[in-house]
Amino acid sequence: MRKYGIDKIRFWRTIDKKEIDFILLQKNKKIPIEVKLNSVQANISSLKYFIKNYNEKKFYIVALDHQSEKQNYIYPWEI
Repeated sequence: MRKYGIDKIRFWRTIDKKEIDFILLQKNKKIPIEVKLNSVQANISSLKYFIKNYNEKKFYIVALDHQSEKQNYIYPWEI
């Protein structure tokens, strides 16, 4: 991952069970990534909470059938 500028990979969970599958740590940025089998399952409430509380703007939802018209939805091989 360092080849791509990623320093560490973490996960994130709060006491009240909000969670994000992966947090990519890249220099001073935290990039949250939620992984789902399909985009219909995507509940982005945890992502919204993370973005608001950590003042991050970039995030991704990875799914095998992403909704191409929606920004931030990507296929696994696009990471």
